[in-house]
Amino acid sequence: MISGKEFVIMAKHVTEENESHKTFFVGGDAKGTKIFEKYETISQGTKISVIVDFKLKLSMKFSTRFDNSKLMQNFESIMDKFIEIAEA
Repeated sequence: MISGKEFVIMAKHVTEENESHKTFFVGGDAKGTKIFEKYETISQGTKISVIVDFKLKLSMKFSTRFDNSKLMQNFESIMDKFIEIAEA
């Protein structure tokens, strides 16, 4: 769920242990979307850099309006949960 909207996706994940995680949406509502996460060790812990190239099917663009602030809150929530799991 992002910004209150449920998406159906099929994703391919590519990981390089302790370096990066790449997600490619190969099917579904956001086909063509790419998410790249890079992990770097810094003095305070781990720095996570995220690049998102978000694509939507044309029908979803016109039928749904997204609130960018909610979109960022949802993505931040996903990353917070990811961090909790990683630290456990």
